[in-house]
Amino acid sequence: MSAGKRYFTNIYQAIASTLIGMKVTGKNAFTKPVTEMYPEVMPPIAERFRGILHNRIEDCTGCSACVRACPISCIHIQTVKRAKENVGQASDGTPLKLWVIQYDVNNSECMVCGLCTEPCPTHCLTMSHDFELAVPERKGMWRYFATEADKQAAERDAESAAKEKAAKAAAAQAATEAEVKEEGTATRVQGQTSPPASSDQAKKTGGDEGAGGKIE
Repeated sequence: MSAGKRYFTNIYQAIASTLIGMKVTGKNAFTKPVTEMYPEVMPPIAERFRGILHNRIEDCTGCSACVRACPISCIHIQTVKRAKENVGQASDGTPLKLWVIQYDVNNSECMVCGLCTEPCPTHCLTMSHDFELAVPERKGMWRYFATEADKQAAERDAESAAKEKAAKAAAAQAATEAEVKEEGTATRVQGQTSPPASSDQAKKTGGDEGAGGKIE
């Protein structure tokens, strides 16, 4: 290729490349911007989107079905048995027999699979639409759902149960001691009322022994 032809070829390629770039720029210059002002304007989220796990703790029975279903054990739960007079009801009528004093979720391990929500008897576990987990420290990834009121109520019930157990133990011990004392008294009375050997029997016994001695 001659130098003159190469020169004009390069000019043509430069103009063509510029026009192609300007075509893309010109096309997007007159279209509506797609930039969203996040986080001021939240993006649209699908209805079945699985975000951060949420627990409606007032309906939680403390059954630990979610803990058993979780494949990576990121749910930590602790319960205390409620007193009979404090047994409550969930919104669907399910009896609440346990105080949930700890319900913690480690979102740094959660894989948002939703398996924990399926066996929940009261459907208090849901996958929310919240997805923001940017925190300065790792401990900020945890979510704590147990309420302070439930913890205090559980402490009162535990104290009441301990006192009731101690009272029953004391009553049982007192009953055992009374039974032992009664048996001892009955034994002494029986020993005092048993009849002594009669004098005739004593003489007869002595006579037999004497006779036996003479025979020898």
